Amino acid sequence: RLVALAEGRAVVAEANLRDLLEIPADEPLMLAGNFDGAPPVPADVESLLAGKPVAQRPDVAAARARAEATEARAAADRTRLYPALNLSFNVDEARPNQRIFPQTEEFVATWDASVVLSWSLDGALISDARADQQAAAAQEQRLAARDLSLALERAVRQARVGVLSALAGVEAQRLAAASAAERARLVGERRKAGVATETDRLDAESAELSARLGLVDALVDAWLAHARLRRALGQTPDALVDAH
Repeated sequence: RLVALAEGRAVVAEANLRDLLEIPADEPLMLAGNFDGAPPVPADVESLLAGKPVAQRPDVAAARARAEATEARAAADRTRLYPALNLSFNVDEARPNQRIFPQTEEFVATWDASVVLSWSLDGALISDARADQQAAAAQEQRLAARDLSLALERAVRQARVGVLSALAGVEAQRLAAASAAERARLVGERRKAGVATETDRLDAESAELSARLGLVDALVDAWLAHARLRRALGQTPDALVDAH
């Protein structure tokens, strides 16, 4: 029964890890490194966020870049609210020069300059409305980027709490496993002395095995919580598995 229970727990743990790392079920999953012990205790939230600033996350940076691009379009539209001044200057040297009358078979240089001031009421109104629309969209995008940044920070805080909680569970299961092992030892000695039955010995050994399985489950939960924290920080948790 305990073997079947352990196999079922292994299947569930592998499924959770595949979901976390986005590894398809048909691809091999080989763990890398030593997982006999618990993962390290995470640093405080401020240190975690300072080591990998949320603002540098690709998704946050992309959201802010979209807002900046929209603001630039709004600024370009607002320039169309003002009159446009166009200056031009031309020099022409020809033989004969079409601008000279009467024409002669000589090279003659002529020049002209023009200044054009233009402004469209309809164009200004359209550009003003479009600029307001772009500015509103940019503000909305900046708020979305801020909300995303705050959500990522919350995810880091929650993931860190998850690791700490899982590590506390590991310590509790270590104590339970140590206590069960000591009880199994004492019952074994009592069985040898003839003051305990074989059933008592088997029950104690079964409880010890169950406690050890509970410790393994706690370690698995701790490493999965550690992987979730790495993912929340924008780090690749696939360092937990061999390349495939």
